[in-house]
Amino acid sequence: MVQFSGKEIGELRRKIGELNVKEAKKYFEEALNEKVRSISLARGKLFYEDQFLEMVYLRLETDDNNEYCFEIYDESAYTSSNTDAMTFYGKIVSIAKYFLGKIELPKNRLIGFS
Repeated sequence: MVQFSGKEIGELRRKIGELNVKEAKKYFEEALNEKVRSISLARGKLFYEDQFLEMVYLRLETDDNNEYCFEIYDESAYTSSNTDAMTFYGKIVSIAKYFLGKIELPKNRLIGFS
């Protein structure tokens, strides 16, 4: 999970949600500094605790067979990948900086495995 705060709230979902698939592929290749082999992009809603939340779903596969999956909401994002935790953390930071500019990183990292 990635938690957004302050002016980050809603921005990543809005910016990625405005892209078409070709634009998203181009921007994510730049953000990840990798060639994207396949991309899925969808917009919709999640029904959670009796309320609807706007969301963007994004799945990427790079030429080196790395996979990244994001469910992006206004206040948070659910993320998963087949890479190691530190690589994935670096990619998440790169994506956030690419789309949001300056970001505030937490002082410590909590990495969960499931």
